[in-house]
Amino acid sequence: PQRSGFAETSSSRRVLASSKGKILSMDIQTYNVSPLMLSRADGMLGNLVSAGGKLIASSMLGVCTYLSFDTAIADLDRKIKAAPANKRGELMIRRASLAFDAKRYDLALEVLLEGRKTAADANAPELAHQLRPLLYRTYVALGNHAEKPEQMLQLFRSAEAEASTDQEKAHMTLRLAKCLEKCGRYAEAATAMQELIDKYAAEDLVDVEIGAKADDGVRFNENRKTLPARRIATQHIDRLIETYGRSCYAAFDAKAEADLAAARAGGDAAKILAVHDRWPNSSFADDSLFYAAEAEYLKASADPNADSASVQAGISSARRHLDEVFRTPDSPLRASAGAALAVIYTRRQWRTLAHNMVEHLKQFDGQSEVSFADIRGKLSDVLKQIETGKPDRDLPPVVELAAIRPPLVPKFTFKDDWASILTDQEH
Repeated sequence: PQRSGFAETSSSRRVLASSKGKILSMDIQTYNVSPLMLSRADGMLGNLVSAGGKLIASSMLGVCTYLSFDTAIADLDRKIKAAPANKRGELMIRRASLAFDAKRYDLALEVLLEGRKTAADANAPELAHQLRPLLYRTYVALGNHAEKPEQMLQLFRSAEAEASTDQEKAHMTLRLAKCLEKCGRYAEAATAMQELIDKYAAEDLVDVEIGAKADDGVRFNENRKTLPARRIATQHIDRLIETYGRSCYAAFDAKAEADLAAARAGGDAAKILAVHDRWPNSSFADDSLFYAAEAEYLKASADPNADSASVQAGISSARRHLDEVFRTPDSPLRASAGAALAVIYTRRQWRTLAHNMVEHLKQFDGQSEVSFADIRGKLSDVLKQIETGKPDRDLPPVVELAAIRPPLVPKFTFKDDWASILTDQEH
Protein backbone atom coordinates (compact mmCIF):
# COMPACT_ATOMS: atom_id res chain seq x y z
CA PRO A 1 0.00 0.00 0.00
CA GLN A 2 1.02 3.57 -0.58
CA ARG A 3 2.22 5.29 2.57
CA SER A 4 2.17 9.03 2.85
CA GLY A 5 3.41 9.75 6.35
CA PHE A 6 4.89 8.38 9.55
CA ALA A 7 4.49 9.01 13.27
CA GLU A 8 6.44 7.65 16.19
CA THR A 9 4.69 7.12 19.52
CA SER A 10 7.12 7.49 22.39
CA SER A 11 5.11 5.65 25.04
CA SER A 12 5.02 2.25 23.36
CA ARG A 13 7.89 2.74 20.90
CA ARG A 14 5.84 1.99 17.80
CA VAL A 15 5.99 3.47 14.33
CA LEU A 16 2.68 4.24 12.61
CA ALA A 17 2.33 4.54 8.86
CA SER A 18 -0.77 5.55 6.94
CA SER A 19 -2.22 3.11 4.42
CA LYS A 20 -5.38 2.82 2.37
CA GLY A 21 -8.30 2.56 4.77
CA LYS A 22 -6.09 1.59 7.69
CA ILE A 23 -3.00 2.47 9.70
CA LEU A 24 0.00 0.14 9.89
CA SER A 25 1.64 -0.21 13.30
CA MET A 26 5.21 -1.58 13.68
CA ASP A 27 6.72 -2.56 16.99
CA ILE A 28 10.29 -1.15 17.01
CA GLN A 29 11.63 -4.00 19.14
CA THR A 30 10.09 -6.98 17.29
CA TYR A 31 9.41 -5.32 13.92
CA ASN A 32 6.00 -6.99 13.85
CA VAL A 33 3.54 -5.08 11.68
CA SER A 34 -0.16 -5.10 12.44
CA PRO A 35 -3.03 -3.11 10.90
CA LEU A 36 -5.17 -0.69 12.89
CA MET A 37 -8.47 -0.65 11.03
CA LEU A 38 -10.41 2.57 10.77
CA SER A 39 -14.15 2.64 11.38
CA ARG A 40 -14.56 3.96 7.83
CA ALA A 41 -12.48 3.09 4.78
CA ASP A 42 -12.76 6.61 3.39
CA GLY A 43 -11.07 8.23 6.38
CA MET A 44 -8.50 10.81 5.34
CA LEU A 45 -4.86 9.88 5.90
CA GLY A 46 -1.61 11.66 5.22
CA ASN A 47 1.27 12.86 7.37
CA LEU A 48 0.70 11.47 10.85
CA VAL A 49 1.38 13.08 14.22
CA SER A 50 0.69 11.37 17.54
CA ALA A 51 0.11 13.80 20.42
CA GLY A 52 -1.94 13.89 23.57
CA GLY A 53 -3.57 10.51 22.92
CA LYS A 54 -4.73 11.66 19.49
CA LEU A 55 -3.58 10.68 16.02
CA ILE A 56 -3.65 13.63 13.63
CA ALA A 57 -3.44 13.13 9.86
CA SER A 58 -2.76 16.03 7.52
CA SER A 59 -2.68 16.17 3.75
CA MET A 60 -3.60 18.54 0.93
CA LEU A 61 -7.25 17.75 1.71
CA GLY A 62 -7.09 19.04 5.24
CA VAL A 63 -6.59 17.80 8.77
CA CYS A 64 -8.32 14.82 10.39
CA THR A 65 -8.05 13.68 14.03
CA TYR A 66 -8.44 10.07 15.16
CA LEU A 67 -9.20 9.45 18.80
CA SER A 68 -9.03 6.37 20.96
CA PHE A 69 -12.39 5.10 22.17
CA ASP A 70 -11.79 6.25 25.75
CA THR A 71 -10.73 9.71 24.60
CA ALA A 72 -13.73 10.08 22.30
CA ILE A 73 -16.15 8.95 25.02
CA ALA A 74 -14.62 11.33 27.55
CA ASP A 75 -14.93 14.23 25.09
CA LEU A 76 -18.59 13.43 24.47
CA ASP A 77 -19.26 13.15 28.20
CA ARG A 78 -17.88 16.65 28.72
CA LYS A 79 -19.97 18.00 25.85
CA ILE A 80 -23.14 16.33 27.18
CA LYS A 81 -22.68 17.85 30.62
CA ALA A 82 -22.06 21.31 29.15
CA ALA A 83 -24.82 21.17 26.52
CA PRO A 84 -28.24 22.76 26.99
CA ALA A 85 -31.11 20.34 27.54
CA ASN A 86 -32.36 20.55 23.93
CA LYS A 87 -28.93 19.47 22.59
CA ARG A 88 -28.17 16.59 24.92
CA GLY A 89 -30.28 14.04 23.06
CA GLU A 90 -28.29 14.38 19.85
CA LEU A 91 -25.00 14.03 21.74
CA MET A 92 -26.27 10.98 23.63
CA ILE A 93 -27.18 9.33 20.32
CA ARG A 94 -23.64 10.01 19.08
CA ARG A 95 -22.24 8.51 22.29
CA ALA A 96 -24.43 5.38 21.92
CA SER A 97 -23.49 4.98 18.26
CA LEU A 98 -19.81 5.29 19.11
CA ALA A 99 -20.16 2.57 21.73
CA PHE A 100 -22.10 0.34 19.33
CA ASP A 101 -19.52 0.73 16.56
CA ALA A 102 -16.81 -0.20 19.09
CA LYS A 103 -18.89 -3.30 19.99
CA ARG A 104 -19.37 -1.98 23.53
CA TYR A 105 -23.02 -3.04 23.41
CA ASP A 106 -23.62 -2.90 27.17
CA LEU A 107 -22.45 0.70 27.23
CA ALA A 108 -24.53 1.53 24.15
CA LEU A 109 -27.64 0.14 25.86
CA GLU A 110 -26.90 2.06 29.04
CA VAL A 111 -26.62 5.34 27.12
CA LEU A 112 -29.76 4.67 25.09
CA LEU A 113 -31.85 3.85 28.15
CA GLU A 114 -30.56 7.03 29.78
CA GLY A 115 -31.53 8.87 26.60
CA ARG A 116 -35.05 7.42 26.74
CA LYS A 117 -35.42 8.65 30.31
CA THR A 118 -34.18 12.07 29.24
CA ALA A 119 -36.72 12.11 26.40
CA ALA A 120 -39.54 11.19 28.78
CA ASP A 121 -38.53 13.81 31.37
CA ALA A 122 -38.24 16.51 28.70
CA ASN A 123 -41.42 15.39 26.91
CA ALA A 124 -39.41 14.99 23.69
CA PRO A 125 -41.24 12.48 21.44
CA GLU A 126 -38.88 13.12 18.51
CA LEU A 127 -35.88 12.03 20.57
CA ALA A 128 -37.77 8.95 21.78
CA HIS A 129 -38.57 8.09 18.15
CA GLN A 130 -34.90 8.40 17.17
CA LEU A 131 -33.81 6.15 20.01
CA ARG A 132 -36.13 3.26 19.17
CA PRO A 133 -34.29 1.81 16.12
CA LEU A 134 -30.99 2.19 17.99
CA LEU A 135 -32.39 0.26 20.94
CA TYR A 136 -33.68 -2.40 18.54
CA ARG A 137 -30.29 -3.03 16.93
CA THR A 138 -28.51 -2.91 20.29
CA TYR A 139 -30.79 -5.52 21.87
CA VAL A 140 -30.31 -7.73 18.78
CA ALA A 141 -26.52 -7.42 19.05
CA LEU A 142 -26.58 -8.14 22.79
CA GLY A 143 -28.78 -11.17 22.17
CA ASN A 144 -26.44 -12.53 19.52
CA HIS A 145 -23.52 -12.21 21.94
CA ALA A 146 -25.35 -13.69 24.93
CA GLU A 147 -23.65 -16.63 26.61
CA LYS A 148 -26.79 -18.73 27.15
CA PRO A 149 -29.88 -19.32 24.94
CA GLU A 150 -32.28 -18.15 27.68
CA GLN A 151 -30.38 -14.86 27.99
CA MET A 152 -30.51 -14.51 24.22
CA LEU A 153 -34.26 -15.09 24.30
CA GLN A 154 -34.80 -12.41 26.94
CA LEU A 155 -32.79 -9.85 24.95
CA PHE A 156 -34.54 -10.79 21.70
CA ARG A 157 -37.88 -10.24 23.45
CA SER A 158 -36.68 -6.75 24.36
CA ALA A 159 -35.66 -6.17 20.73
CA GLU A 160 -39.09 -7.37 19.60
CA ALA A 161 -40.70 -4.68 21.73
CA GLU A 162 -38.62 -2.02 19.95
CA ALA A 163 -39.29 -3.27 16.38
CA SER A 164 -41.42 -0.76 14.49
CA THR A 165 -41.52 -1.73 10.79
CA ASP A 166 -42.89 -4.96 9.28
CA GLN A 167 -39.36 -5.85 8.17
CA GLU A 168 -38.03 -5.48 11.71
CA LYS A 169 -40.95 -7.39 13.22
CA ALA A 170 -40.68 -10.22 10.69
CA HIS A 171 -36.90 -10.59 11.10
CA MET A 172 -37.34 -10.48 14.87
CA THR A 173 -39.96 -13.24 14.72
CA LEU A 174 -37.50 -15.33 12.71
CA ARG A 175 -34.73 -14.74 15.27
CA LEU A 176 -37.07 -15.64 18.11
CA ALA A 177 -38.10 -18.88 16.39
CA LYS A 178 -34.47 -19.93 15.98
CA CYS A 179 -33.67 -18.94 19.56
CA LEU A 180 -36.65 -20.91 20.91
CA GLU A 181 -35.30 -23.96 19.12
CA LYS A 182 -31.92 -23.40 20.81
CA CYS A 183 -33.79 -23.30 24.13
CA GLY A 184 -35.39 -26.67 23.39
CA ARG A 185 -38.86 -25.14 23.11
CA TYR A 186 -39.73 -26.74 19.78
CA ALA A 187 -43.50 -26.22 19.78
CA GLU A 188 -42.99 -22.52 20.51
CA ALA A 189 -40.40 -22.34 17.72
CA ALA A 190 -42.93 -23.84 15.29
CA THR A 191 -45.55 -21.37 16.52
CA ALA A 192 -43.21 -18.44 15.83
CA MET A 193 -42.49 -19.77 12.33
CA GLN A 194 -46.22 -20.17 11.73
CA GLU A 195 -46.65 -16.54 12.79
CA LEU A 196 -44.34 -15.58 9.92
CA ILE A 197 -46.73 -17.31 7.52
CA ASP A 198 -49.84 -15.79 9.08
CA LYS A 199 -48.60 -12.19 9.41
CA TYR A 200 -45.64 -11.62 7.10
CA ALA A 201 -45.95 -14.14 4.25
CA ALA A 202 -45.44 -11.49 1.56
CA GLU A 203 -42.33 -9.94 3.14
CA ASP A 204 -38.97 -10.71 1.53
CA LEU A 205 -36.55 -11.57 4.32
CA VAL A 206 -32.92 -12.40 4.89
CA ASP A 207 -32.69 -15.81 6.56
CA VAL A 208 -30.79 -14.23 9.45
CA GLU A 209 -28.39 -16.15 11.64
CA ILE A 210 -28.33 -15.85 15.41
CA GLY A 211 -25.44 -16.19 17.83
CA ALA A 212 -21.78 -15.34 17.46
CA LYS A 213 -21.79 -15.75 13.66
CA ALA A 214 -24.63 -13.29 13.17
CA ASP A 215 -24.19 -9.91 11.55
CA ASP A 216 -24.55 -7.13 14.13
CA GLY A 217 -26.32 -4.96 11.57
CA VAL A 218 -30.09 -5.05 11.22
CA ARG A 219 -30.32 -3.17 7.92
CA PHE A 220 -29.75 -5.28 4.84
CA ASN A 221 -28.65 -3.98 1.45
CA GLU A 222 -29.62 -5.30 -1.98
CA ASN A 223 -26.64 -7.67 -2.04
CA ARG A 224 -28.10 -9.86 0.69
CA LYS A 225 -30.10 -12.80 -0.59
CA THR A 226 -33.78 -12.63 0.34
CA LEU A 227 -36.64 -15.11 0.17
CA PRO A 228 -40.37 -14.79 0.83
CA ALA A 229 -41.10 -15.20 4.53
CA ARG A 230 -43.56 -17.99 3.71
CA ARG A 231 -40.86 -20.08 2.04
CA ILE A 232 -38.36 -19.51 4.86
CA ALA A 233 -40.91 -20.43 7.52
CA THR A 234 -42.19 -23.48 5.63
CA GLN A 235 -38.67 -24.85 5.21
CA HIS A 236 -37.83 -24.31 8.87
CA ILE A 237 -41.06 -25.94 10.07
CA ASP A 238 -40.37 -28.93 7.83
CA ARG A 239 -36.95 -29.24 9.44
CA LEU A 240 -38.40 -28.91 12.95
CA ILE A 241 -40.92 -31.69 12.25
CA GLU A 242 -38.27 -33.92 10.67
CA THR A 243 -35.86 -33.37 13.58
CA TYR A 244 -38.17 -33.37 16.60
CA GLY A 245 -41.33 -35.12 15.36
CA ARG A 246 -44.83 -33.96 14.47
CA SER A 247 -45.68 -33.26 18.10
CA CYS A 248 -44.12 -29.78 17.79
CA TYR A 249 -46.75 -28.92 15.15
CA ALA A 250 -49.65 -30.89 16.66
CA ALA A 251 -51.70 -27.82 17.58
CA PHE A 252 -51.75 -26.64 13.96
CA ASP A 253 -52.47 -30.14 12.63
CA ALA A 254 -55.58 -30.16 14.81
CA LYS A 255 -56.70 -26.76 13.54
CA ALA A 256 -56.10 -27.81 9.93
CA GLU A 257 -58.08 -31.02 10.40
CA ALA A 258 -61.06 -29.18 11.89
CA ASP A 259 -61.08 -26.47 9.23
CA LEU A 260 -60.75 -29.02 6.42
CA ALA A 261 -63.71 -31.04 7.71
CA ALA A 262 -65.87 -27.91 7.89
CA ALA A 263 -64.79 -26.75 4.43
CA ARG A 264 -65.43 -30.16 2.83
CA ALA A 265 -68.91 -30.24 4.37
CA GLY A 266 -69.65 -26.97 2.59
CA GLY A 267 -68.14 -28.12 -0.71
CA ASP A 268 -66.45 -24.78 -1.35
CA ALA A 269 -63.17 -25.40 -3.20
CA ALA A 270 -61.68 -22.04 -2.16
CA LYS A 271 -62.29 -22.72 1.55
CA ILE A 272 -60.90 -26.25 1.21
CA LEU A 273 -57.76 -24.89 -0.47
CA ALA A 274 -57.37 -22.22 2.22
CA VAL A 275 -56.37 -24.96 4.68
CA HIS A 276 -53.29 -25.74 2.57
CA ASP A 277 -52.47 -22.06 2.13
CA ARG A 278 -52.63 -21.32 5.84
CA TRP A 279 -50.98 -24.49 7.16
CA PRO A 280 -48.71 -25.76 4.35
CA ASN A 281 -46.76 -27.91 6.82
CA SER A 282 -49.76 -29.68 8.32
CA SER A 283 -50.42 -33.37 7.75
CA PHE A 284 -53.67 -32.30 6.06
CA ALA A 285 -52.09 -29.96 3.49
CA ASP A 286 -52.16 -32.67 0.79
CA ASP A 287 -55.75 -33.53 1.69
CA SER A 288 -56.62 -29.87 1.21
CA LEU A 289 -55.12 -29.81 -2.30
CA PHE A 290 -56.71 -33.14 -3.25
CA TYR A 291 -60.24 -32.34 -2.06
CA ALA A 292 -60.08 -28.82 -3.50
CA ALA A 293 -59.22 -30.42 -6.86
CA GLU A 294 -62.12 -32.83 -6.47
CA ALA A 295 -64.56 -29.99 -5.72
CA GLU A 296 -63.30 -28.00 -8.71
CA TYR A 297 -63.55 -31.02 -11.02
CA LEU A 298 -67.10 -31.92 -9.92
CA LYS A 299 -68.23 -28.33 -10.44
CA ALA A 300 -66.67 -28.19 -13.92
CA SER A 301 -68.09 -31.59 -14.90
CA ALA A 302 -71.60 -30.54 -13.91
CA ASP A 303 -71.49 -27.44 -16.12
CA PRO A 304 -73.41 -28.12 -19.37
CA ASN A 305 -71.32 -25.55 -21.20
CA ALA A 306 -68.14 -27.63 -21.54
CA ASP A 307 -66.23 -25.01 -23.52
CA SER A 308 -66.85 -22.15 -21.10
CA ALA A 309 -63.90 -20.32 -19.59
CA SER A 310 -64.98 -21.26 -16.07
CA VAL A 311 -64.96 -24.98 -16.93
CA GLN A 312 -61.52 -24.73 -18.50
CA ALA A 313 -60.23 -22.83 -15.46
CA GLY A 314 -61.73 -25.40 -13.09
CA ILE A 315 -60.15 -28.35 -14.91
CA SER A 316 -56.76 -26.60 -15.12
CA SER A 317 -56.81 -25.73 -11.42
CA ALA A 318 -57.78 -29.29 -10.46
CA ARG A 319 -54.92 -30.66 -12.57
CA ARG A 320 -52.39 -28.35 -10.86
CA HIS A 321 -53.50 -29.37 -7.38
CA LEU A 322 -53.53 -33.07 -8.24
CA ASP A 323 -50.11 -32.82 -9.83
CA GLU A 324 -48.70 -31.23 -6.66
CA VAL A 325 -50.10 -34.07 -4.56
CA PHE A 326 -48.78 -36.68 -7.00
CA ARG A 327 -45.28 -35.13 -6.83
CA THR A 328 -45.23 -35.36 -3.03
CA PRO A 329 -43.36 -38.63 -2.34
CA ASP A 330 -44.81 -39.32 1.12
CA SER A 331 -48.44 -38.36 0.42
CA PRO A 332 -50.93 -41.17 1.16
CA LEU A 333 -53.14 -39.69 -1.57
CA ARG A 334 -50.49 -40.01 -4.26
CA ALA A 335 -52.06 -43.04 -6.00
CA SER A 336 -55.52 -41.47 -5.97
CA ALA A 337 -54.12 -38.21 -7.37
CA GLY A 338 -52.34 -40.08 -10.16
CA ALA A 339 -55.45 -42.11 -11.01
CA ALA A 340 -57.52 -38.92 -11.07
CA LEU A 341 -55.07 -37.29 -13.48
CA ALA A 342 -55.06 -40.37 -15.73
CA VAL A 343 -58.87 -40.37 -15.92
CA ILE A 344 -59.02 -36.61 -16.57
CA TYR A 345 -56.45 -36.94 -19.37
CA THR A 346 -58.40 -39.84 -20.90
CA ARG A 347 -61.73 -38.07 -20.73
CA ARG A 348 -60.23 -34.96 -22.28
CA GLN A 349 -58.62 -37.11 -24.98
CA TRP A 350 -55.10 -36.08 -24.03
CA ARG A 351 -53.82 -39.53 -24.94
CA THR A 352 -50.08 -39.07 -24.52
CA LEU A 353 -50.46 -37.62 -21.04
CA ALA A 354 -52.90 -40.37 -20.11
CA HIS A 355 -50.56 -43.10 -21.38
CA ASN A 356 -47.55 -41.70 -19.52
CA MET A 357 -49.48 -41.44 -16.26
CA VAL A 358 -50.84 -45.01 -16.58
CA GLU A 359 -47.34 -46.36 -17.14
CA HIS A 360 -46.13 -44.47 -14.09
CA LEU A 361 -49.00 -45.79 -11.95
CA LYS A 362 -48.20 -49.39 -12.88
CA GLN A 363 -45.23 -49.09 -10.50
CA PHE A 364 -47.65 -48.55 -7.59
CA ASP A 365 -49.45 -51.25 -5.59
CA GLY A 366 -52.33 -52.30 -7.82
CA GLN A 367 -54.40 -53.42 -4.80
CA SER A 368 -54.44 -49.98 -3.23
CA GLU A 369 -57.85 -48.30 -3.12
CA VAL A 370 -58.22 -45.05 -5.03
CA SER A 371 -61.04 -42.54 -4.97
CA PHE A 372 -61.74 -39.26 -6.73
CA ALA A 373 -65.12 -37.80 -7.76
CA ASP A 374 -66.92 -40.70 -9.52
CA ILE A 375 -63.79 -42.92 -9.56
CA ARG A 376 -63.81 -45.73 -7.00
CA GLY A 377 -62.00 -49.05 -6.69
CA LYS A 378 -58.63 -50.74 -6.81
CA LEU A 379 -55.91 -48.96 -8.73
CA SER A 380 -55.37 -51.94 -11.06
CA ASP A 381 -59.07 -51.99 -12.01
CA VAL A 382 -59.10 -48.24 -12.73
CA LEU A 383 -56.02 -48.59 -14.94
CA LYS A 384 -57.64 -51.46 -16.90
CA GLN A 385 -60.73 -49.34 -17.54
CA ILE A 386 -58.54 -46.48 -18.77
CA GLU A 387 -56.54 -48.75 -21.11
CA THR A 388 -59.68 -50.25 -22.59
CA GLY A 389 -61.09 -46.80 -23.20
CA LYS A 390 -63.88 -47.13 -20.63
CA PRO A 391 -63.06 -44.98 -17.66
CA ASP A 392 -66.41 -45.56 -15.93
CA ARG A 393 -68.48 -43.04 -17.89
CA ASP A 394 -68.95 -41.50 -21.32
CA LEU A 395 -66.48 -38.86 -22.39
CA PRO A 396 -67.78 -35.31 -22.07
CA PRO A 397 -67.52 -33.06 -25.11
CA VAL A 398 -63.94 -32.10 -25.82
CA VAL A 399 -63.29 -28.44 -26.39
CA GLU A 400 -62.10 -27.81 -29.93
CA LEU A 401 -59.75 -24.86 -29.98
CA ALA A 402 -59.50 -23.87 -33.62
CA ALA A 403 -56.29 -22.10 -34.49
CA ILE A 404 -57.46 -21.66 -38.11
CA ARG A 405 -60.74 -19.96 -38.77
CA PRO A 406 -62.35 -19.29 -42.15
CA PRO A 407 -62.31 -17.46 -44.42
CA LEU A 408 -58.75 -18.33 -45.35
CA VAL A 409 -56.48 -15.93 -47.21
CA PRO A 410 -53.10 -16.69 -48.79
CA LYS A 411 -50.12 -15.66 -46.66
CA PHE A 412 -47.18 -17.36 -48.39
CA THR A 413 -46.41 -20.03 -51.01
CA PHE A 414 -43.90 -22.88 -51.30
CA LYS A 415 -41.46 -22.96 -54.18
CA ASP A 416 -41.10 -26.73 -53.94
CA ASP A 417 -43.92 -29.20 -54.41
CA TRP A 418 -43.72 -30.68 -50.92
CA ALA A 419 -43.98 -29.60 -47.30
CA SER A 420 -43.64 -31.26 -43.88
CA ILE A 421 -46.45 -30.51 -41.46
CA LEU A 422 -45.75 -30.99 -37.74
CA THR A 423 -48.69 -31.41 -35.39
CA ASP A 424 -49.11 -31.74 -31.64
CA GLN A 425 -51.82 -34.17 -30.71
CA GLU A 426 -52.42 -32.48 -27.40
CA HIS A 427 -53.32 -29.20 -29.06
